[in-house]
This record gives sequence, C-alpha cells and structure tokens, in this order.
Amino acid sequence: METMPQVRELTPDYRIRMAGNAVRNDDVVWRYQRMIVGGIIRKRLSWDEVQTMRNQVERLVDCNKRWDTETYEASNVKVLLRTFLCKDKFCPNCQAVKRMVLWNRLQPYMEQCKDSLYHMTLTVPDCTGEELYDTVRHMALCFKTLVTYLNGNKKVRGVDLSQYDFKGCFRSLEIKCKGENLYHPHFHVAAVLGNSGGLEDKHIFNEFSRSKGYDDRLFSDVEVAIQRIWWLLINGQRLTYHNIFEDDGLGRYSCTIDKCQPDDCERLIAYVIKGSPMKGITDSNFRTLYQTLKNCRQIQGYGDLYHVKSMEETGDYSERDYQVLEQYIINGEQPVIQRE
Repeated sequence: METMPQVRELTPDYRIRMAGNAVRNDDVVWRYQRMIVGGIIRKRLSWDEVQTMRNQVERLVDCNKRWDTETYEASNVKVLLRTFLCKDKFCPNCQAVKRMVLWNRLQPYMEQCKDSLYHMTLTVPDCTGEELYDTVRHMALCFKTLVTYLNGNKKVRGVDLSQYDFKGCFRSLEIKCKGENLYHPHFHVAAVLGNSGGLEDKHIFNEFSRSKGYDDRLFSDVEVAIQRIWWLLINGQRLTYHNIFEDDGLGRYSCTIDKCQPDDCERLIAYVIKGSPMKGITDSNFRTLYQTLKNCRQIQGYGDLYHVKSMEETGDYSERDYQVLEQYIINGEQPVIQRE
C-alpha cells in the first residue's frame, strides 16, 4: 500500500468529497469482483491472475480509509498528515492525487512557456475491444516517431517540421467507450512550440471541419500536414513530400492544434491528465480497459518534459511535491497525534 504524505485541513467539504470517492471505489471494487467471478466461471483467468486481482481489491477497499491526523485543540482544527493509497488506475482517490502531483511537476515549466503552449489532439478510427490493446501501443510508437520529426532528429526531404521549434510535450492517452465493443482511443498533448508561425492561420476546410460538433472549423497548414503524417505513421506508409502534400488518394486522421491562452495553463494540464472516463461503462468495457491499460504508460513526457514522471513510474516525491501536498497551519500549539 502506497503511503502518501499530505497535510490539509479536514474541512466538512473535504470529508464529503472523500465520502463520494468511497462510493465510487465501491463501484470499482464491484467491477473487479464481477470480473474475477466471470473469469473463474469461464476459465478466462489463471489462478495467479485471480490472486493478483483479489489483492488489488483489498487495496482498493482500504484506499484512503486510514489517515494519520493531528488535532489542534485550541483552534479546534483537525489536519490530515498522511493517507494510504492503493495506486489502482481506476481508483478515484489515486487519480485525484496523481493529478495534483503531476500538475505540481509540470507547473514550473509550463508557467515559463505559457506563451508557447498548444493543445494538440490526435485520433485514430474507433476500434473493437479485441483491437484496442494493439491499437494503443501502436499509437504510442507512432507518436514517438512523430516527435522525432518535430524535433528535427528525423527529416523528410522538402518538409521542415523543426521550423516550429518544438521544445517538448506531455501526452496522455484517453479511451472513450462508445458501446459494448467499440472504443475511441486518442491522445491529448500539451506541446511547447517556440515558433508559432502559421499555426494560428486557419484557412483550410476539409473532412474534419464539421466533425464532433464543430461549426465549419478551419485548419492551419500545419494541422493538415500532421493529419496526413499521422495517417501515414499509423498505417505504416512512407513519409515523403509527395505522400504528405500531393497524393490526394491517401487518407488523414484528425489532428487539431489550438493555442492555449496564458491564463488557461492549469486548465489545459488538468484536461490532458484527466484519464479515461469511467461513467457509464459496462462490465465488458471494464474488462477490456483493464487488460488494455495493464502495464501501459498512459502519460509520457518528451523533450524538455521527458523528466516529468507520473505516480506509476516512481514512488519518489520531490521536496516541491511535498510542499504542494502539505498545507500547514501556522500555529504555535503542539498537535495531538491521532490515527484513524
């Protein structure tokens, strides 16, 4: 069980939120238990897999239910020192802490580059549950290749993507369930581009201009080029000037790149690291997501943001992490240690 140091005042609102998380955790536990039972009955799970899931259920049940607290008697305030988390990918408690820690780690760099920050979204066609596992891993490999073209380590004759002065990015995988066996995987990317020339000149109307509720959205030359490049990478086609700009018989996959306003930095990062929604998914969806996301790196930094690690990748917390998670009450009295 992961020990997560925190200090914050236990206000009534905070306790209500924790109660809500406990309810949502009950739903995740219930889904795990149904998956275990179904796996045993249908012989889809090995004994080791069953034991692993049972252990995970135990950690979920105990997640955030044991707190170390201090009580300041004179001010009548109770403060949270430490909470014990399970680190499950579907746990609402752990997702909230992960967002807090990641935002803290990203914030210093993003604040410096807020005038060069862009929100990029990359999609692929919807796929079935059987295809999802391979699809998301192939997307990750293709995105890594795309970054090598953006930073100039790989080049296409006649195409200079390095002109946009790519500094780094932070990408997150989101998977939306669109039915019993239909999934929409896509990447949200916070990218830092030092040269924005042409990125905000949106004048091209194409097949994505009216998709997803857009009202005649226009695209820049860069977006249209990356739509084609992304299609070529996903489909294993060669990147050439002809294929990118001249062959109209080739396809495209949706790509949007929007300037992030300086005051929207925190909102963008929160959106990028929000993860895959759990609301409304079926037991079959949960089973597919569990198998797909197991040992899958949903969040990854590149370039100047490569050093940013998520909770799943490291158990070490920096001094700045602790400073954000600790909200000390300035008080001269001595606390009374409690364990709940």
